[in-house]
This record gives sequence, structure tokens and C-alpha cells, in this order.
Amino acid sequence: MNNNLLTLAKYFSILIIAVGITFFLHSIISLVRYERLEGEIIDFKKSTSTNNSSSRSGYGYKNVFLHPVVKFIYNEKNIQATAINGFSFGKYVR
Repeated sequence: MNNNLLTLAKYFSILIIAVGITFFLHSIISLVRYERLEGEIIDFKKSTSTNNSSSRSGYGYKNVFLHPVVKFIYNEKNIQATAINGFSFGKYVR
């Protein structure tokens, strides 16, 4: 019985470590994707997007898939961000 508990604890700790590594790598990848997309302008006059949440012409929200941790980091840097749904959020770009 004691040996089974040790084996179970070992596999559970490996699972916890794997989930942590996945979470960290996803945050880094999201950060890199966000840096690449930063500064892109969406023109709603030319685009066929249904997300016309901007009142000014020529400016809009860029939908970026980001991890909540990365979203928190960018909010701390005073970059304006608005939650749209789930993990994705829009950044107001000029």
C-alpha cells in the first residue's frame, strides 16, 4: 500500500511540473506573438470585420490570443486593454 502511494505521488508531481512548464511556455509564446502584432492598424473602412467597436475611423481593436498572466503584465505597463472573451483581448492600436 505504501509503495502504491509513493508511485502515485511521483506521477502526480510529474503531472504538476508538466502543467507548470506548459503554462510558462504558453505565456512566452503569447508574449512573442503579441510583440509581433503590436502597432498594427486595423482600418474598419477597408476591413470586413464585424468588430467595429471603435468610434474613430481608421483605428480599432486588434484581437490577440494572450495568456491571462501576460495580459496582467501588459496592464501593469499601462497599455490599454479590454477583455473581449475568454483568453483573447483587444488592444487599442494607433
